[in-house]
Amino acid sequence: MLAMTATVGATAIAADMAEKSGESHMGWHHMTPEKMRKHMGDRAAMDKLSAPERMGTHLQMMKDNEARMSTQLAALKTFYATLTPEQQLVFNKQTMHGNWHHGHHGEHGERAAEGKAKG
Repeated sequence: MLAMTATVGATAIAADMAEKSGESHMGWHHMTPEKMRKHMGDRAAMDKLSAPERMGTHLQMMKDNEARMSTQLAALKTFYATLTPEQQLVFNKQTMHGNWHHGHHGEHGERAAEGKAKG
């Protein structure tokens, strides 16, 4: 769930930045490969597996996730290189310490403080 939420958060951040720069937009286009979507297993099928089979399935999913993350990292590096230094600072701040998923787990940090101040 976190990976998908992170992707959605990064998409919103990058899309906002891309509006400011055509080159960044082209870079973002390369960062969103078709395979950047949530991997959902068949829960009913998993329930029928033995404990060792489930662990084997989880291990394979981890390997698949690692391969996907390697692809995403390469795309991120390509996209990041198209950003201006100012955009890089914004992107760094917005993606630091799991800030990619504010909407999923509630507000944190400055946004939470702003919400409490509003009352």
